[in-house]
Amino acid sequence: MSNKVLEHIAMKYCSVREGVKAVMGGKVLEYEAKSIKREGIEKGIRGTVSILKNLGLPPQTILLKIQEQYGLSPEASKKFL
Repeated sequence: MSNKVLEHIAMKYCSVREGVKAVMGGKVLEYEAKSIKREGIEKGIRGTVSILKNLGLPPQTILLKIQEQYGLSPEASKKFL
């Protein structure tokens, strides 16, 4: 989407357009709402893990449950144990 905005803003200025594209490099910008959402999801996962631990489920089962519920990879789920 940023490319479309850039195309319109710098329509007449090819060198500016190319320079901005080179600097941005397709990076996804981190913004406050995105950060807050990620933190909320992580807090929810930690809460789920805490409940499952209190219920006495083994770590491997907990990993599988949070992978399934939150769509996590095995590597990503391990940081929550």
